[in-house]
Amino acid sequence: MSLSSGAAIIDWSGWVELEGSGASVASGAMSAAASTECTSANHEDAPLIELAAEVTFSTAPTAGKQVSAHHKKNSVDGTSGHDQAAPTGTYPRVLGTPDYLSATTSPQYLHFGIIPTPTKEFDTYVHNGDGTNSMTWKLYMRPRSTIPKA
Repeated sequence: MSLSSGAAIIDWSGWVELEGSGASVASGAMSAAASTECTSANHEDAPLIELAAEVTFSTAPTAGKQVSAHHKKNSVDGTSGHDQAAPTGTYPRVLGTPDYLSATTSPQYLHFGIIPTPTKEFDTYVHNGDGTNSMTWKLYMRPRSTIPKA
């Protein structure tokens, strides 16, 4: 079966590195914001984004614990500086589905799912759900749209 002209197809853009060398995140803690803010320039105003991370522990984490991605909306009303507060354990603003850790010191590649783009400008964070060990992290995003088939 082939798709007819005008049928909806998924259009993926390339992966965008939001954090290439995240500082260590203590056990049970939230990271600092990723070094690259998400803006129209890198999410292309796509209605959906996909988030993935690479995390590494120097001591193996507890299998089954979670790492999650979080966000802070910037320029909420279109005004620079009118930003949400950064996420905390109490007010996390989770992006996507948390992913589970394996008990290994090798890099782990986690996927937080395909989610609605929260706003035009936002910062991203990760939360280390392992209760014992710190981790380093890298975070990636790629925009996703639905377009008509030519």
